[in-house]
Amino acid sequence: ARVLAQNALSRRLHVMPPSREWGHTSVIGASTDWEQGDAAYKSDDISIIDGLLTEEALAELREWCLQSTVWQDGRDGYVGAYREGFAPPILLRLAEQLHEVLPTVLANHTLKMFWAHHYDSELNDQGIAPHVDEAAVNINLWLSLAEANLDPERGGLRIWRKPPPALSQSAKTYNGYSTKQGAALQAELEHKPAVVIPHAPNRAVIFHSDLWHSSDGAKFAHGYRNRRINLTL
Repeated sequence: ARVLAQNALSRRLHVMPPSREWGHTSVIGASTDWEQGDAAYKSDDISIIDGLLTEEALAELREWCLQSTVWQDGRDGYVGAYREGFAPPILLRLAEQLHEVLPTVLANHTLKMFWAHHYDSELNDQGIAPHVDEAAVNINLWLSLAEANLDPERGGLRIWRKPPPALSQSAKTYNGYSTKQGAALQAELEHKPAVVIPHAPNRAVIFHSDLWHSSDGAKFAHGYRNRRINLTL
């Protein structure tokens, strides 16, 4: 069994085929207030958009993540999936359409990186530690079922509006959690108020990549299909 598991690690043994050609199909929610989302980011550097995807697109993207063997990079409490195999057709169509509906947010930025994390149900207060991303704009999207979240007021994201003075230093230095600078940063952030955005399926959180952010504490129901799935562009 151990040999079989090692041979299967990071191999695309199964990738769910798309149910349709998504290249010419709208995947974004028709009832979403895109103008409000665009304006909120412009004034606040943070925008929350509920109902980002159509129900059909959301269901297929969630199922693609549950069925496809693209997960790798095992960490303490979660696994990751990156461009090496993580390329659901809906995701590329979504990136294209977001430029049309969020002209202020995305401006001339192009999609450079995308990834997803699949969390263990027992994550509790652990998760991805405070960090910044080397990008212009982050778009986080949650795919998990609403009933899977046992603590509806949490399970999402924490964002610090006003970064500490340490932000003037290299992001790479402070994202190295084992360094003295990284430890000092985390201690400093613990004493600063953060915006807590609860988890909700099909909720997108769009924010400036220079803002420090981390996973919020999460408690999800047991079972593979109930695990928290977070997608980032």
